[in-house]
Amino acid sequence: MGEILKENWFVVLIAVIIIGFVGYFVYDNNKYNVSGKTSDGSSVLATVASEDITSDAIYEKLSANDDALLFSLYRNAVINEYVQTTDDLKSQAKNMQLNIEANASSNSQGDYKLSIATELGNFGYGSFDELRDYCLTFAKEKQMDVEYIEKNFEDLRGAVEEKQARTVSIISMAVVNPEELTEEETKKKDLIDTEIEKESFGKAATELSEDAATASSEGYLGYVDADTQATTLPAEVLEAAKALNKGETSDWVTVTDQNYGTTKLYKVRVEETDLKKIYDDGNETIKNNVISAILSDNAHLDITIVEEAAKKVDIKFTDKAIQKRIESYISDMKGEN
Repeated sequence: MGEILKENWFVVLIAVIIIGFVGYFVYDNNKYNVSGKTSDGSSVLATVASEDITSDAIYEKLSANDDALLFSLYRNAVINEYVQTTDDLKSQAKNMQLNIEANASSNSQGDYKLSIATELGNFGYGSFDELRDYCLTFAKEKQMDVEYIEKNFEDLRGAVEEKQARTVSIISMAVVNPEELTEEETKKKDLIDTEIEKESFGKAATELSEDAATASSEGYLGYVDADTQATTLPAEVLEAAKALNKGETSDWVTVTDQNYGTTKLYKVRVEETDLKKIYDDGNETIKNNVISAILSDNAHLDITIVEEAAKKVDIKFTDKAIQKRIESYISDMKGEN
C-alpha cells in the first residue's frame, strides 16, 4: 500500500487498472474502524459519533488474527465522521468510481463487477454496490491529509527536500551513434544549444525537442526527486538534474535504451527547488506529487493523521479487547512494539 500511496493517494482520478487501485487501498485502507451496547440485537463494539460498529459487522469478516481489517474498519469510521460529505467529494468519488469501472472492464476477461467485488471484500466491503462508498472514503481521506499537511508543511518538508525535490524541463533528440553524430544530428544539436543560449530553453523545447509529451509545454516535465522512476525520467537525466541549481541547464546527457537499442541525447533544466513554491505553483498534478512525497518520506505520517483526526471525533470503545487490538496494530505499524 505504501508504494501505491505514493503514486495515487492524491490523484483523485485513478488511471490504473483495478489491481493497482486495490494495491493502494490494501496499504492505506488497512488503517482504522472502531461493545455493552446493542444495535438490532448485535453487540456494539465501538461508536464513532452516531455510527455504531457492531460485532456482526466485524466478526463475519474478521478472523482471529485479522487486525489489519479491523484497523481498516476503524479508520474508515474515523474518516467518515471527521470529514463531512460535500457535493465536491461526491463528484470526486463518482469520477473515481467511473475510472475504476472503466479500467476494470477493459482489463478483465470475465465479470469485472465480480472482480471488483472480490477485491473490495478484502477491505470490509460487502459487494460491488459499495464501490461508491470506498471511493467516497478515499476522497475524504485525501482531503483530510491535505488539510493536515498544509497545516504542518514546514515541519514535514525537510524529509522531501532531502530527496532533492525539484521541477524540471527537458529537451531530447534521437541519434544513431552518440560517438559519431551525422551531419544532420550535429546541426540540430548545435541549433538547440544556440536557441537555449540566445532565446530560451522553453523556446528551444517547443521548436526542436523530440519529446512529444513535453515539447508542447516548453519542455516542462514537472516534479522529480531521488525516488523518481526511470519510466518518468531516465536515471542518467535525473542524476544530471539533481546536480543542478535552480535555473541551471545540464550538458548533453546520453541515454541508451538497451531493450530497444535506441539512443537519445537530453538537456535538462531545473525550474524550481523550493518545495513550498513548487507546492503553491497552482499545478494540481505537481501538488499531488508533493503530497505523495510528503506522505512517503515522513515515516508513519498516514497513521499520525488518522490518530489526530480520531482525537477530534466522538469515539467510544465498549469492547476493550477490540480497542487493545486496534491500538496494538497501530503501534506495530509505527514500529513501537
